[in-house]
Amino acid sequence: MAICKICGQPVTTGVVVHQECLPRWIPASEPPKDKDETVFVIVSGHFANIHFEDALEFAYYNDVDGWVLEHYPDWDCPGVRYWMPTDFLPDPPKEVR
Repeated sequence: MAICKICGQPVTTGVVVHQECLPRWIPASEPPKDKDETVFVIVSGHFANIHFEDALEFAYYNDVDGWVLEHYPDWDCPGVRYWMPTDFLPDPPKEVR
């Protein structure tokens, strides 16, 4: 029997991941329940002399500041469209010597 590579539960033959286990983009209007959790975001807009067009950035959300981009914390009201948790990422590779 095959096992889902994400949740470890049994899956049907030929399937390696449950559809519901796959990460998905969540609208920014539905922010993470865990406030201040770092997530991936898709953002568009202008900050200083930088133009963002559906850029992938790290950010967090809280009720006071709204969306805050990790590398651009001074950007007021960045144009975050979607977010996705980062917890599905694998561990970094082990260095081989």
